[in-house]
Amino acid sequence: MARATKNKPADAERSPDKLPEGWTLAFGADLFGWSSGKFLPKSKQTLGTVPVFGGNGITGLHDRALIDFSTLIVGRVGALCGNVYLSTGPSWVTDNAIYASTIPPEINLEYVRLVFSEAGLASRAGGSGQPFVNQELLNAVPVPLPPRLEQDRIVAKIDELLNHVNAAREHLAKVPKILKAFRQSVLAAACSGRLTEDWRDVNGSPAWDSATVKEVIVDKPRNGLSVKAVDYETPVRSLTLTATTSGRFDGRHFKYLDVDVPRDSHLWLRKGDVLLQRGNTDEYVGIAAIYDGDDNAYIYPDLMIKIRPGPEVTSEFLWITLSEPQARQYFRDNASGSQGSMPKINQGIVEQAVIPLPSLSEQHEIVRRVEMLFKLAEKIEKRVEAATKRADRLTQAILAKAFRGELVPTEAELARREGRDYEPASVLLERIKAQRKIAAGSRKGRRRRS
Repeated sequence: MARATKNKPADAERSPDKLPEGWTLAFGADLFGWSSGKFLPKSKQTLGTVPVFGGNGITGLHDRALIDFSTLIVGRVGALCGNVYLSTGPSWVTDNAIYASTIPPEINLEYVRLVFSEAGLASRAGGSGQPFVNQELLNAVPVPLPPRLEQDRIVAKIDELLNHVNAAREHLAKVPKILKAFRQSVLAAACSGRLTEDWRDVNGSPAWDSATVKEVIVDKPRNGLSVKAVDYETPVRSLTLTATTSGRFDGRHFKYLDVDVPRDSHLWLRKGDVLLQRGNTDEYVGIAAIYDGDDNAYIYPDLMIKIRPGPEVTSEFLWITLSEPQARQYFRDNASGSQGSMPKINQGIVEQAVIPLPSLSEQHEIVRRVEMLFKLAEKIEKRVEAATKRADRLTQAILAKAFRGELVPTEAELARREGRDYEPASVLLERIKAQRKIAAGSRKGRRRRS
């Protein structure tokens, strides 16, 4: 046993090559032996109580265990390779994962799991096509190892702090859904007249009328053009569905077409045109967006329908009426398509859509208020995004602090304060190595006798 010295560690900032007093640097090979999991087809899996671990964690339950002890499990191949899990009892590990098959009892497995999770295994994975993690990589993982009691305290403190961080994350994750409902409520209020009820009281606006889309647009709805894209630049840029899927125009999403489109073609978009997605998933079919790019800069695909507002309605107000919940439901209910195919709406469905029609002056006021409320929602979204990033950074900071020995008092500090001895991690590591050497020798002896 080592006695805690009275000299404090150097005041200089700790670095990877200068561990806290009482700590030592180990590697995966010093602590574990590794084994690959065993293939378990679904047809052979019998429902039981034993968790089945693959590269993405628990994938099911089985009635038999491959291993009967707690262990670390690491995703071996594919997009989830390098993910690290802790099994706290008997489990089955599939061939999509690697597990620690020999484990020293003197270490806290959760502590080492956190170290391995922060080692960036996925970024160091091999394979030019499908990435993979192998035992050689796991053996090379550096583990800043504190004394055992300190490991336990670090894990408890990390758990306490991350519980707070994760609770904050859960609250933040709810905000996008709340904001989506808020926007839908704003649009519904705009189209029902509730949003500008006070404005009408002051301005004496005439009663609202209603109209079909056919009655308020110039010409008729027009489908776009879809031909095979080319991989070189041409004078014709055609929008993709992604350009309007958000409900806002995004000119970054287009493809080049090698086709002649006359300059007077209806395919060329003009500022203020409204585009609806003629075909998409049930969630997005009929989604509308206002084209606010330059005139004649883009054409649009066959899976979009273009309408051009007439003098009775502004583009912005028409977009509001086509985006509010009842209109969105109208397009979903009237979309056609066999099971498994893409739902589609046609020009007639668009023409028959009924919209409210207040005066132009009230339309402008409605648009102003909707934009103001939507900008407020956007500000909240940006704050939530920033807060989420801060939570992610906080998690990394907590773990980095823990592995520098700065999260809880070190065992050396406590021993010094309490006037007692303590076992430094270097002694612990030597004992682990000695035990593993003895166990390896015993296994070799059994193989020779057999």
